Amino acid sequence: MVSLQVATANYDRIMALALGDVRAEGIELTVKRMPTPEVLARADKREFDVTEFSISKYIEQRERGDDRYQAIPVFLSRFFRHWSMYVSTRSGIETPADLRGKRAGVINYRYTSSVWTRGILQHEYGILPKDMRWIQVEDIPPPDDPEVQLETRVGADLGKMLIDGEIDFLVAPYAPAAMYRKNPPVRRLLPNAGQLERDYYRRTGIFPQMHTLVVKSAVLDKNPWVAESLYKAFGESKQWALTHLKALRTSLPWLYEQIEEVDAIMGQDYWPYGVEANRSGVELIVNYMVEQKIIGSRIGVDRLFLTLN
Repeated sequence: MVSLQVATANYDRIMALALGDVRAEGIELTVKRMPTPEVLARADKREFDVTEFSISKYIEQRERGDDRYQAIPVFLSRFFRHWSMYVSTRSGIETPADLRGKRAGVINYRYTSSVWTRGILQHEYGILPKDMRWIQVEDIPPPDDPEVQLETRVGADLGKMLIDGEIDFLVAPYAPAAMYRKNPPVRRLLPNAGQLERDYYRRTGIFPQMHTLVVKSAVLDKNPWVAESLYKAFGESKQWALTHLKALRTSLPWLYEQIEEVDAIMGQDYWPYGVEANRSGVELIVNYMVEQKIIGSRIGVDRLFLTLN
């Protein structure tokens, strides 16, 4: 029996593992749940044997030869990104075409959500990264692209900057608090984001991957079987969550309508694990990272994830 700690956000799909209803064979697994920013920050410091990890950061590290972590094809976080673009109601921005020449705010230019959003803007709407001036609030190196204007303002409040007119456009993992005010001063760039995301999935089959699961290479060197055990356990835990969801045990009315719609559009396994089911999405974000000059070369999907039975 091997004792390991795993850190993730508090998702329904890991709940069965956290509660002990699902167990990883041969592993005494301690599940530590915490807010997503804390998980990712502590993962950077290599605090945990197994951890949720930003997929763009993982790709970047592996492309430059850093193999201290190895990924299992478990995708703990996914989001469609059409809804995560916000504009000030005073900005004069009505459509994506109006973004040219505007000031765009991001937490971190290299974040997975930022990469996906810029890729969507470029390939769905023809807006290139160089068409805007970027401001990030984490001190992260800029891309290797002289045409991109990127300014860093460490610790700035992007939501306030949007309201105050210091930026015109915001890319954020979650809606700014001002969205929930009466007569909000900000709105989504794409008011019909939900319908656009459904159309995007029908056309591409991609449900964008945000975070994957990684294991320290030092752990796998001693116990290579751990990867297979974790993969099976996380898959069982996800299935437990989907089963409970369909039993309508959450506090959301009319959930059954959404479940039926999702099943009709995406099929019953709409949150797939495994390499093949995720190949096209991972290849796409790798391509976006090359286009955006965050990495210098394309790294193959099979080099990124452990081979499992």
